[in-house]
Amino acid sequence: MIRESSAIDVLLAASRADLERVDPADLAEEVAKGALLVDIRPAEQRQRDGEFPGAVVIDRNVLEWRLDPSSPWHIAEMASADRRVIIVCNEGYSSSLAAATLRTLGLRRATDLVGGFQAVLAAGPGPALSAGQVSQTSNAPVEVFVGYNEALAKRIRKAVPDDSDNEIVERKMFGGLAFFLNGNMFVGVVRDELMVRLGEDAVVEALGRPHVREMDFTGRPMKNMIFVQPAGLQGRALGGWVLAAVDYAKALPPKAAGHGRSAGRSN
Repeated sequence: MIRESSAIDVLLAASRADLERVDPADLAEEVAKGALLVDIRPAEQRQRDGEFPGAVVIDRNVLEWRLDPSSPWHIAEMASADRRVIIVCNEGYSSSLAAATLRTLGLRRATDLVGGFQAVLAAGPGPALSAGQVSQTSNAPVEVFVGYNEALAKRIRKAVPDDSDNEIVERKMFGGLAFFLNGNMFVGVVRDELMVRLGEDAVVEALGRPHVREMDFTGRPMKNMIFVQPAGLQGRALGGWVLAAVDYAKALPPKAAGHGRSAGRSN
């Protein structure tokens, strides 16, 4: 017996018709390019399954007011309706409906995550959790352990040029720490490795150098990102990588960086 489509099935299909939905394997690259990740799961689901590193948590019942730039209650991250927004729910259904509603408000780049948070958990540490570790027992909630080399982070802060014309912000995400210049991520720390964002030609050149590898924790290499291993960060080498990433980020259009702390120098 063939079941007729319900009204909600029809609505869901119509809502997804214009969405360029994001696969979990592509999520890290989307966020690196400035997308805002919004977690609309209720508190009980977040407590059960774990928080989403790097995501802004917004209750579904106030989502439109918080993300509409013309609303007096919009969050600071949504200064422009042109920003890419990725909505995450538990399994990727209500997020599609929410993203479609946001598009009717003028957020033309709003979309959602295929499979929701459950798809991320099923994939294991990777696109969103990266270096974070996920552990689960039969009766315990998932916990995400975020770790990065703070000594390396301090060296990065010292290496970043002191330029008052450009805003530098730090955010904990992908199981590590990311640095943004004018809203664009340019370097980060994942465990003991340096994550560097460069132009495609520069990435090709960099991969020919020792102690450099593709950024491939999603299972798909990211064309504008590399990892530099600790042996390649000795002495002045770190500063060279940071300056190259800063120069690349300066050439990109500014974006809202979202919540985070300013990257101040430390002694």
